[in-house]
Amino acid sequence: MRSIPIRLMAVLVFAPVGVLAIARIPSHVVSTSQRRDPVYAGLVGQWQGTVEVPDACDTTRRVKRQTRVRVSPAPASDALDMHFTTKDGPGRTVTDTDRLQLDKALTAAEWGGMGGDVLKHYDVYVADSLARNSPLRLVLERERGGNDTPATIRETLTIAPGEIRIVQERRMYGGEFEFQREYVLRRVG
Repeated sequence: MRSIPIRLMAVLVFAPVGVLAIARIPSHVVSTSQRRDPVYAGLVGQWQGTVEVPDACDTTRRVKRQTRVRVSPAPASDALDMHFTTKDGPGRTVTDTDRLQLDKALTAAEWGGMGGDVLKHYDVYVADSLARNSPLRLVLERERGGNDTPATIRETLTIAPGEIRIVQERRMYGGEFEFQREYVLRRVG
């Protein structure tokens, strides 16, 4: 009979130590859904701000235009729909819709216009700062070819609490990356 209380005491004394030891083991494995889900959650919502593009009349200058973006989930395709509305001049508004689909491991993406355009495949080269409330930066690149002049297209997304930046650059074969456009957006809903 004395062995039961001793065993029970051993369990009561050593069990918390075992639990503490397990709790202290750092886990470096991040599930694939935990990697992508913060990106999707950080993008969904209403955004407004500016898009900066080269001036059509003087390519040495840049112009900023007011823009609004509504990002909504597209669960049927496991993607996000990005609806852009940009004031392109007095009384002129341009709308566009893109679809962004990231794989769960954040190593590849499909991104492009949904209006008849084929989504383009991108490789995700950088996915840093997956910590809560820290900016998340994704760099997506793809090679453009076919009938177009060969080039590398780079899309850099920086997602911070309440702000999104999307920078598009292009590098022609043998050249340096050149600015194409930059969205700077703040959450409004």
